[in-house]
Amino acid sequence: MMVWLILTLDVNSILNNFVIFIILVTIYNYPGVNQWVHKKLDEKIFNSEHLNPHYKEPLVETVDQVQQKKLADMNRFKARIEDPDSLYTTLKKIKNMLAQLTIAMMQIANFMEKTKNLVCWVDQYRTFYFVAAATLAYCALNAFTLRLIILIGSKELKTEVLKLMLLRH
Repeated sequence: MMVWLILTLDVNSILNNFVIFIILVTIYNYPGVNQWVHKKLDEKIFNSEHLNPHYKEPLVETVDQVQQKKLADMNRFKARIEDPDSLYTTLKKIKNMLAQLTIAMMQIANFMEKTKNLVCWVDQYRTFYFVAAATLAYCALNAFTLRLIILIGSKELKTEVLKLMLLRH
C-alpha cells in the first residue's frame, strides 16, 4: 500500500491537497457544522443497535504487555546521567538548556494556539478570510502548477525578463 502511494504520488497536487484539507478541517470546526456532523454520526453510526452487547473489557494482560510495563519501569532507573563535571557546572548547563527549551516551547505553543484559533472559528471574521484565501490559493494552485509558481518566483527568470525588456528598448 505504501509503495503504491509513493509511486502514484503527484508532486504537483501535494500542496493542493493540503490546502483543501485545511479548508475542510476549518469548515468542520465551525460550531454549527460540527454539531450537525456529530448529531448525524450519533444517529447513523454510534447508536445502540451497532454496539455489541456481549463485549467486555479484557481482565487479563498478555505476557508482552506485562514485559513492556516492566521494561518501562526499569528504563527509568537505568537512565542515570553520569557526568565527570562538577554538580555546579552540570546544574548551570541544565539551567541554560531549560531556558532555551522554555523559549522554544513558548514559541511553538504560541504558533499552535494561533493556528488552532484560526481553524476553530474563535474569531469568525479572520477564519472566514482565511477560508476565502485558502480557497483562492487552491484555485490558483490548480490553475498553475507548482513548478510554474517556483519558476515565476525565481531570481533567474526575473533577471532574464529584465534583460529582454532592456534589449527591446
